[in-house]
Amino acid sequence: RQRVATAQASAQKVLDPVFAIQVDPGDTVYDVISTYARRINALVNVTVDKYLQVWRPNYARKPAYKFRNVAGGKDNNVLRYQMHNELRGKYTQVEAVGNQVGYEGQQDPNNPNATKKRGAIYHPDLLPFLRRLTFSDGQMFAKGLAQKAAEWRYKRELFGSWYATYVVEGHHQNGVWYEADQICDVEDDDLGLSGNFYVAACDYAVSKTDGDTTTVTIRLPGLLTAAFGVLPNAPTVKSLSKETINGKVQETRP
Repeated sequence: RQRVATAQASAQKVLDPVFAIQVDPGDTVYDVISTYARRINALVNVTVDKYLQVWRPNYARKPAYKFRNVAGGKDNNVLRYQMHNELRGKYTQVEAVGNQVGYEGQQDPNNPNATKKRGAIYHPDLLPFLRRLTFSDGQMFAKGLAQKAAEWRYKRELFGSWYATYVVEGHHQNGVWYEADQICDVEDDDLGLSGNFYVAACDYAVSKTDGDTTTVTIRLPGLLTAAFGVLPNAPTVKSLSKETINGKVQETRP
């Protein structure tokens, strides 16, 4: 991943050079960690017991909790509820624009934007009117990357535009503690919600009047990702080396 093979081949030295990963002045440890986490499409967090956590949301899991707010339902377990839904973060068209690095195919010398790489995603049914977001990213040097970046931005903006909160009794459900990064099953007649949702946060409280309660924040599933896929590894550079065996020079390929 550090292009070690390429550097070794170009250096043509007997001793292998040392490639150090370090924090330079002005950088933080998180800057380095998040950069490498992005390469493997992973999220970074710190647990309550101070451990570094690197993970990817799994939306295909079986729901860990059930929240019911149904008229006349015997399994209702919601004390209070609230839903937040805003226009900000919802777009019917998102377009990413990047610059090409180096030469790649025929270019039009009369077009100043010939090196631009564009990717767009369209969701005209999301809103009753057109709402467009166009952004630039210098790392999107290929059309395929720009397309993925546009989809990632669309999902990330949508993830932050909607959430619902439920206040429930206790700090666990059937022995399973309430915690973030879980899937829950919701049936709510008042808010009009039905199906699986992503548990984004859990806040615990203890009071004399209400006892132990937990405020669970849910968001739309399938939207939270660190980037837009695992970046490919650097290509392995193969070279020829010669060695003498029984007085004969032979070529070997590592």
